[in-house]
Amino acid sequence: MHHNISAQSRIIDSLESEIAKIDLEDTLTINLRNELAFQYLSLNPVKARALAQNALEQGLQRKFNQGIARSYNVLGGSYWAEGRYDLGLEFYLKSLRIYETIDDKKGIAICFNNIGEIFKKQKNYKEALENHLKSLEIKEQYLPHLNPVMSYINIGELYLNLKDLSKAVDFFERALTISRQSNNQTAMAYAYNGLGDIYQLKGQLKVAIKFYKNALKIREKISDKRGEASSNNSLGQLHIKSNNLAQSEYHLKRALAISKEIGASDISMTNYLYLSKLDSAKGDMQGALEHYKEYASLKDQLFNIGQTEKMANIKAAYEMDAKEKENELLKQQQHASELEIKLKNSILYTVSIILILALSLVLVLFVQKRQKHIAHSLLLEKNKEIQSQKDEINAQAEELQSLNETLVALNQTLEEKIQKRTAQLEVQNNQLTEYAFINAHKLRGPLASILGLVNIIETSKLEDQEKQIVEYLKLSAEELDEVIKNIRSILEQEGHTKK
Repeated sequence: MHHNISAQSRIIDSLESEIAKIDLEDTLTINLRNELAFQYLSLNPVKARALAQNALEQGLQRKFNQGIARSYNVLGGSYWAEGRYDLGLEFYLKSLRIYETIDDKKGIAICFNNIGEIFKKQKNYKEALENHLKSLEIKEQYLPHLNPVMSYINIGELYLNLKDLSKAVDFFERALTISRQSNNQTAMAYAYNGLGDIYQLKGQLKVAIKFYKNALKIREKISDKRGEASSNNSLGQLHIKSNNLAQSEYHLKRALAISKEIGASDISMTNYLYLSKLDSAKGDMQGALEHYKEYASLKDQLFNIGQTEKMANIKAAYEMDAKEKENELLKQQQHASELEIKLKNSILYTVSIILILALSLVLVLFVQKRQKHIAHSLLLEKNKEIQSQKDEINAQAEELQSLNETLVALNQTLEEKIQKRTAQLEVQNNQLTEYAFINAHKLRGPLASILGLVNIIETSKLEDQEKQIVEYLKLSAEELDEVIKNIRSILEQEGHTKK
């Protein structure tokens, strides 16, 4: 048995030296050192602590949160193994804080499990059960691939301590079934030991011894020192009850030697109590007294009021810190909500401005369209006026033609009548010329207005068809203007000739 333990220790030592020689990535080295430290927990908690401390220093330099959290967890385990529960709880809570920050569900579940074990050792079974149930809930909800066997064992032990034997049996049997299926020797040994405790309480000592021996056999095989010491203690106590004092002494002395070797004060404390009972059964009252003093001394160390208060303060400080972080998160969420509201208000303001600009543009377009419509209406009116004037000129032209015909007819009359008539016609002609000159002058005014309106229309935005109409209108007006100019010019020349 000693050979197996030493061999395992040498293997782990050689692995450590090999890791030191290999040039590995820093984070990988940290993870390997942490796992080596974890393997040492049941063999040599002091060595485990040194390795975990080394990994922690590397993790802090690299700011590798995963490695730092794991180092804190192993450090907590090293103090738990020695019965220094206040320090164990402090490091477990440090580990939990980091795992919660990086949302590592597996790490969180492990921390709650380990914190539960701290409170179980302090006999605060309700607090321990609460933490273990949290751990199991996380495993079942987020880590279905993770074997929950150790959670079943720990919860079974707590129901056993709370004297709820039916629930304790249920969880131990679940653990035993799963550990057999997965060939998890460590978990199988715990399940056997738990069932041994139950049957011992029931008074079925032979069945209890069978379970304890199964657990001890496995633990010796896998070199689980804490487990060996615990199983030997259980067998030693049971043999006292069955009055097999020689076997009891063998197992209790074996348990004491192992617990001292690994520094497991909690197991040594229980061992001294059983040795005191053994001495009493043997009639060695002096030995019983000495062993009881050892038991009382260790109990005072492990369960003194100061340590209990310190643990309560550590837990209270953690809960206060967690509450502060929760409040800070709420403040951040509130700030984010305020920023979101401001952003929404800015968006609404921007959209409102855009809508106002869009409405203004629509209004401008409407006004332009309205102005275009008015200009078109004016143009139509001017066209009608021009047409009316044109009709009037045509009527005057017809009248002139009629007068000319009359003059032709008069030419056939007598010379006197012609002269007389000619004189009359000259008068009429002068009147006509004056009338034509005046009307030609009058026509240029409206025509100038038409050309001005056409020029205004040309400056506005027009469709292609509308542009053609306006151009044609402008050309016609300019031609009419030219005709009127010619008429005036002719009339002015005739006037000069007569003078």
